[in-house]
Amino acid sequence: MFFQVRKLEADILPLQESNAELSEKSGMLQAEKKLLEEDVKRWKSRTQVGNACFQRCYRVKKKKKKKSAKKKF
Repeated sequence: MFFQVRKLEADILPLQESNAELSEKSGMLQAEKKLLEEDVKRWKSRTQVGNACFQRCYRVKKKKKKKSAKKKF
C-alpha cells in the first residue's frame, strides 16, 4: 500500500506542475484577450467617428456641387 501511494504521488507531481504552468498561461492569455477586446472597442469607436465625419463632409460637398451646377444653368 505504501508503494502505491508513493507511485501515485510521483505520477501526480508532473501533472501538478503542468497544471500550474497551464493556469499561469491561461491567466496571461485572458489578460491579453481583454486588452485586445479593449483595442477593438477603441478602433470601432474611432472608425465610426471617422465614417460619420466622412459622410458629413461628403454630403456637404455633394450639396455644393448641386448648387454650383444649378447656377451654371
